[in-house]
Amino acid sequence: MSKSKHGGTGKGTDKKGWNRWQASANRAKNAPKPYTSKGIKKAEADKKAEDKKAEADRRLEEKKVVKKAVVNKVIDKAEDIKVEFNKTENEIIE
Repeated sequence: MSKSKHGGTGKGTDKKGWNRWQASANRAKNAPKPYTSKGIKKAEADKKAEDKKAEADRRLEEKKVVKKAVVNKVIDKAEDIKVEFNKTENEIIE
C-alpha cells in the first residue's frame, strides 16, 4: 500500500486536480470572444429599433401637445375677437 494522502491530480473527481482543471476550462469558456455572436447582434439591433420607435413616439406626442396648445390659443383669441366685435356692434346699435 502506498502512503499517499490521496490528494493531487489523477485521483478522480472532487480532488484538487479535477477542480483546477474544471476552473481552467470554465475560464477558457467565459473568455471574451473576438467576435459578436448572432444572438447578441440581433438583440442589440432590436433594442436600437425599440429606442428609435420610442423616440419617434415621444416626439409625435410632443408635437401633438404643441399643436393642441396652439389650437387652444387660436380659439381663445377668436373668442376674444368675437367678444370685442359684439361690444362694438352693441355700441354702434345704441
